[in-house]
Amino acid sequence: MMRVCFATTLLLSAMAQDVPDTGHCTSDHCCTEIVKGMCKGNTHTSADPPVILTASDEVDCTGQKMDIADKEEKEGTDVATCCQDVPKCSTTTCPTGWTAKTSAADTLIAGETAAMDIDANYGATGADVATCCELIAILDSNAEITAANAVAATADTGLTLNAVGALTCADGYTGTVVPTVTADAVLALTGCEAITGYCTDNLHGDFECAAENFVLPALDYSCTVATGDGTCTRTDFVFPAIEILVAIEGDQIPATMPDDGTACTATAGTTCTVEIKPKTCPAPQTEDKTSGAQVVAPFGIALAAAIVLQ
Repeated sequence: MMRVCFATTLLLSAMAQDVPDTGHCTSDHCCTEIVKGMCKGNTHTSADPPVILTASDEVDCTGQKMDIADKEEKEGTDVATCCQDVPKCSTTTCPTGWTAKTSAADTLIAGETAAMDIDANYGATGADVATCCELIAILDSNAEITAANAVAATADTGLTLNAVGALTCADGYTGTVVPTVTADAVLALTGCEAITGYCTDNLHGDFECAAENFVLPALDYSCTVATGDGTCTRTDFVFPAIEILVAIEGDQIPATMPDDGTACTATAGTTCTVEIKPKTCPAPQTEDKTSGAQVVAPFGIALAAAIVLQ
């Protein structure tokens, strides 16, 4: 009987080893790996035997020092290994309209990287702009702005970009103002181009037609088979105005006419017909325009007839 009980005990013991019992402590439950000798994330000192840390688990970077990248993955126990210098103002680049302060060359920036953001009016928003930089007087008058075909949001006169504010292109011009300041504090404003060649919103106003003229409508065309069993393919021919004069009274657009091989390409034994029809054009835009000015033709000639291709 005792042998049976002993065997049973061994069997139960073996089963207990094969099936983890969450009610019993294991190394996974009770233990964790000792971390020591790292710049960050230590659990123990580097002494032998190691002592559990109850305070800081990393090498402190203070004063003119800051943490290195991936500090917890770096082996080290001293500032030289685990820290790096905080950048100074002399290592930064000031934003447009600002120049470096000579007196702040050795001043430390606020964070790990310089915050040099400015708003649309060239005002400082980044924490380090006013610390490391100062506004630069680059405008003698509003002459530079006027010459660049631009307008100022705040004031036409002022010595700094922040004083005049955001710059945009004047009426009749399109683009984005690009201010560039040279090392000699010379300002160059570029980016605005005159709006010309459109039906509306031009620099000198909308396109005007004389009393005896009219603007030819924008036209498109298609090719269809007139005779034969072949095919007709358009050549994307651009009709000169004199060849596409269309009577505008009544419903004479679209107009149909035989092709002479100029507007369409026909396969052997096939002739084509050209159908001229109005072209749908997008409305002109103020800045990103699609050219809309059309060819002007005498009104009297246009009313006369539709001239077929010869």
